[in-house]
Amino acid sequence: MSARNTSGVCKCKRNGKAVLVIDFRYRSTDGKQHRYRRDAAVQTMAAALTEARHRMERAALTGCPYEDAPTTAPTFASFVDDTFIPTVLVSGRYRPATRETYVKRVRPLIEHYGRARLDRICESDHVAFEAAQAKCRASSREPLILLRTVLRSAHELGVVPNLPALPRIHRPSGKIPSCPSDTEHAILLGGAQGWLRQFVALAAYAGLRCGEARALEVGDVDWSQGCIHVRRAYSAEEILTPKDDADRTIPIAERLHPILRDACRGKLPRARVLLTQAGRPLGRRAIDHQFARLVQRTGLPPYTPHQLRHYFLTSLARHGAGIEAIRLLAGHSAMSTTARYLHASRADLRAAISTLSGQPQGNTV
Repeated sequence: MSARNTSGVCKCKRNGKAVLVIDFRYRSTDGKQHRYRRDAAVQTMAAALTEARHRMERAALTGCPYEDAPTTAPTFASFVDDTFIPTVLVSGRYRPATRETYVKRVRPLIEHYGRARLDRICESDHVAFEAAQAKCRASSREPLILLRTVLRSAHELGVVPNLPALPRIHRPSGKIPSCPSDTEHAILLGGAQGWLRQFVALAAYAGLRCGEARALEVGDVDWSQGCIHVRRAYSAEEILTPKDDADRTIPIAERLHPILRDACRGKLPRARVLLTQAGRPLGRRAIDHQFARLVQRTGLPPYTPHQLRHYFLTSLARHGAGIEAIRLLAGHSAMSTTARYLHASRADLRAAISTLSGQPQGNTV
């Protein structure tokens, strides 16, 4: 196989006929290098690429690309504790914050599915789990999404020969939780002090996520061009690229300018824009805690820091910004994600209907 071929699939001539072959090198658990070379099970390029990717991922995770399933499938609990958490979650597929969330969400699944063998999990198990979650007034959507990930991983790694029954995921009703109004945002900004006021401004006037605001450095603010370069973000206290690897540039809003100037004054380029009074970087818990106290103190609905980002994107739409510009400023990879962040108020609906006032009368549809 060519050293440049990272797909793991190559074409060979055999008896005058082209054959797709899965061909790659891997290291076993003892550190020795081996070569996997077999004809693709399905002789189409799409299927061969999928099979090669699965086998290479399995080799990277377990040191063996073969999918010979054991005679007895493990229980859900043993697979999660012995394979999914220590190998799949740390394989590089998931950001640190996602890993932490998955470890928390998997516990209710273990309580329900723990003793069940992976190859015997069926649709009735999923229905019973949803009923149990509903009884204790807990959402089943996020745990069931994680359950699908666990079961697919077991199949990809060859732990079970056939993919177990996957739960159906019901689409959520409505949008992501609403965002503050202009009046409510003004109350939040007016009631915040110090670094919390700076965070509220960065989230509401630049749309920065919490991890992006915490990781923002003074050198990321280009005063000559009047913009902020979003280059990094915290994820569970690790510095990574922004979500979806979407570095982006955001012009500095007029209302943000004086607050950001004050936050950057007297700091070196590599210093964080947001710092505690002791000069230390902010933690996620500190922001959540202080923001919750601010909301409670002002008597507003229980908004979260992330809903300030909703306010930013919705404000852009209300002032006539194009959806593609909003998507780029948000750092979203898909337009559908951006659309879920845009919230319409009653005033927006009335304004939309008022555009019909110039429509010629007497037309029928």
